Amino acid sequence: MRRGDHGERRGDRSGNEYERSGREDPADQSQSYVRLRRTTQVNQKSYNNFGAYVCTGWTMTVQLDIEHPFTWEEHATRIARTREKMQEQALDMLLVTSLHSIYYLFGIDRVASAGVFQGVLLSLDRPPVAVVWTYWDILFAQSPLIGEIRTWVRDYDEAAEVLAQTFSEFPKATRVGVEISDSAVPPRTHMRVVEKLRAQGAQIVDASDLVTRLRVVKSPTEVLCMRRAAELLDIHFEAAFAAMKPGARESDAAGAAINATYSAGGEHCIFPPLMTTGINTLHRTIHSPSRRRFKPGELIVLEAGAAFQ
Repeated sequence: MRRGDHGERRGDRSGNEYERSGREDPADQSQSYVRLRRTTQVNQKSYNNFGAYVCTGWTMTVQLDIEHPFTWEEHATRIARTREKMQEQALDMLLVTSLHSIYYLFGIDRVASAGVFQGVLLSLDRPPVAVVWTYWDILFAQSPLIGEIRTWVRDYDEAAEVLAQTFSEFPKATRVGVEISDSAVPPRTHMRVVEKLRAQGAQIVDASDLVTRLRVVKSPTEVLCMRRAAELLDIHFEAAFAAMKPGARESDAAGAAINATYSAGGEHCIFPPLMTTGINTLHRTIHSPSRRRFKPGELIVLEAGAAFQ
């Protein structure tokens, strides 16, 4: 659907518009809605991976069926606290690129393509603007806290250019905090982004710990999620121990543990089970499970993690 098509639309305070589909409040997660958003694209003749023509104008994004453990109000509170810290550090803008920070602030969970540049420009007084690879625009559009989405297609040089163009729309922003220690941004991309921002007159400040320090203080909902993750880890270890029998393989025990964790309601964990046995524990304590079989009386080293929300 593009501007001029028929359909009833409504706006929110961020300037986004929605096609009415039985859902009055964009922050209401109980119903589905179709979100119309404005995009900017350097390559005017590109198509994104969902077949939608990407250009300046309106594109349509369907609300995905994604579980959100935290309310949008809690995410909004986190953004407000971040802005308070920005003011304390005399920052006009924060470039949010860490996967953890993006999820913590905006509720966007992106577990894949960690090396693909995605960034959100968070100013003190305007809705956040996301600059993302066109493949991920539909995911960022799920958050009602993102005011606008700009996409790039070809390479990281284009990503830096789109980011610079977006930054130029914030003429009052001079001191820009950047999550320099973020490993999700390739070094070349980081250098290009910093170069482009400085060319616009920005003073770059290392703000790698700004959001991280806020995450140290957990909300009641976060505490519940952490407790459930700990319970899932108990289930993980119990299943692994039960499968550690002479003749069974390391991979058999790891598979049983992972299956038990998922069956109990767990999900993908960035820390997979690491296992070594026997003589290998002397020099290879951190290794993925192999096809080596357990032998009676051997030492077994197992490291693992569990995730819930």
